[in-house]
Amino acid sequence: MFRSDSHFAEKADVGERSAQEDYSAFQVGPNGGELLAILADGMGGHSGGQVASHKAVNAFQATFRAYPSGSVATKLGVSLNQANTELLNAVRDEPQLDGMGCTLVGAHFSEAGLQWISVGDSPLFLYRGGALRRLNADHSMAPVIEESVRRGSITRQDALSHPDRHALRSAVTGTDITLIDTSITPVNLLQDDVVILASDGLLTLSDKEICSVIQGKLGSSARDLSNALISAVVAKRKARQDNTTVQVVVAPRALGIPTGSTILPLWLVAAALVLVLAGGLIYAWNQGMLGRPSPPQSNEKTEIPIVQPTPVPMDSPASAPTGSTPEESPTPGENASEAAKVKPEDETPRKSGSTLKPIKKESKTVPRVDPNDKKRKPDSTLKPAVAGAGAGAGAGASSTSGVTGTPVPPAVPPAVPPAVPPAVPPAVPPAVPPAVPPAVPPAVPPAVSAAESPTGLCRNVHYPTKDDCTKGAGASRQPQNLAPAEKSTIPD
Repeated sequence: MFRSDSHFAEKADVGERSAQEDYSAFQVGPNGGELLAILADGMGGHSGGQVASHKAVNAFQATFRAYPSGSVATKLGVSLNQANTELLNAVRDEPQLDGMGCTLVGAHFSEAGLQWISVGDSPLFLYRGGALRRLNADHSMAPVIEESVRRGSITRQDALSHPDRHALRSAVTGTDITLIDTSITPVNLLQDDVVILASDGLLTLSDKEICSVIQGKLGSSARDLSNALISAVVAKRKARQDNTTVQVVVAPRALGIPTGSTILPLWLVAAALVLVLAGGLIYAWNQGMLGRPSPPQSNEKTEIPIVQPTPVPMDSPASAPTGSTPEESPTPGENASEAAKVKPEDETPRKSGSTLKPIKKESKTVPRVDPNDKKRKPDSTLKPAVAGAGAGAGAGASSTSGVTGTPVPPAVPPAVPPAVPPAVPPAVPPAVPPAVPPAVPPAVPPAVSAAESPTGLCRNVHYPTKDDCTKGAGASRQPQNLAPAEKSTIPD
């Protein structure tokens, strides 16, 4: 909470001038939680300077107080425009006041920090921790002249005595304001910070001298500080000393911990650093980075066995499924050469790593000519013919004929060898149905006459030797009445 004399005060001195053209005012906000400080330095002659500074400050203060709720920056801008308009209206009412004007600086203090708006060369200083810093811009010719000194255009001595050093580049005159300085973001205040608003008469003191005066009264009230600054200016006894006015604001304890601040108190920063450091040490201790003996680790390594499927050769006797019948398993008399006769296309392809299932071979009934069939001649003329597939080929498949009848010994095939399809491969997984021969073999050749060459018949029937082919062909020269072929029975 802001209190007069303790937290804010003002002091003025006329100097070597005949009249005081500076004017200032304070305005305390609701509940004492806000403070508005306004200062103007008039120009334009004895009467014009006084009128300009009074009208500008009063208009600024009334507008800020009456303006509807809004941001502080908006209220400061609106108040400045109204102060400039007030001077324009005064010149219209009294033309003899033409040419009057003033500088103006307005500062607003709250828990959010310090915000300002300024035109001209009236300074706004912040003293903190033994250092003095100017917050607002200087709209006089002094910064331009100092730039000439840095470039080497003029000397430092010439700059201090330059006749245009105090000429203004911007001021509140009732016309368009060329330069306006305002705070971009609030400046957060710490406890015991000292803020000074002043006219250019205070610039008789250097920054070092101002710091010395504040340090001599550090911890004192705002009233003591303002009196000490004016006394230091008077003590300089400068010729043609200008009017000097100062407004001193000492940040109260309530503003020592600003809200939404970007400049944190030192104790808060230190506490945060301690917490971060402690957290880092705890983490490093838990991770064993600070020399803490790490727990003993076992040298035994746990290996996860990798099970790989063992490839089972299809043509090896060891790969025969456990459910095979004695007829399907190779006999002791069969050697490896007989097993090698199995053609690769008779093997059922299997995916790598898939689960092998027992393959049951299909049993088929070999049809023969029915002897009780009265429509057929006796089959005494039938002679055995040798099938090419053979029972000992190891393929695990049986041949089927195109004639029907009762079962006969496997060595006696039909009289006329039909066009037998390829050997039926072993049963495959259910997704692939077994090959079923058609009811009537599509490629059954007609009965062979005696005049036909046995060589042609030998191409269709596989005989072990050429002589057997000739004998088998001669035995089949007699015409036969063959009954329609029936489908071979294949168990599911």
